[in-house]
Amino acid sequence: MRERVRLVILALTTGVGLTLAFSAQGGGPCDAPPYDPLVPVATQEDARAMDRWARRALRRDFKGRTCPAVQEAVDVLLVRWLQAHPDIHVEFNGTEADILLGDGDAFLRRLKAEAWAERKGRRTWFPKRWGRKPDEGRAQVERKAFVRETMDRWGGEN
Repeated sequence: MRERVRLVILALTTGVGLTLAFSAQGGGPCDAPPYDPLVPVATQEDARAMDRWARRALRRDFKGRTCPAVQEAVDVLLVRWLQAHPDIHVEFNGTEADILLGDGDAFLRRLKAEAWAERKGRRTWFPKRWGRKPDEGRAQVERKAFVRETMDRWGGEN
């Protein structure tokens, strides 16, 4: 019995240690991005590394943990990440486009909300309905509602 308790404690401490080690490699919220937002990425490996960094930065930004000192650089890199993924479509109707283009912050919140919805739809484990069945009407309605809620959480109305 004691041996089993020791094994359980060992497994738990190892799991916690590994979790902390993997979560620490993303950098802190005030660390400058590892890439200059205005310089093109040279190699495929750099592009993959930037893609991984952008996904982590988007998750951290959604949770409100991005430091204000680096927020602009993070936003620029997230927009570049969206440009590098032509399969992510952000559609606006005419009225919506006029409103969003008149307010740069609202436009950026919309882009980030669309990127977050796309990440949720493409994840391997438990993807959202719009990731599994993108052409289904109910899935599209759920995705639009998710984007709207995400924009509200980021601090604005659409």
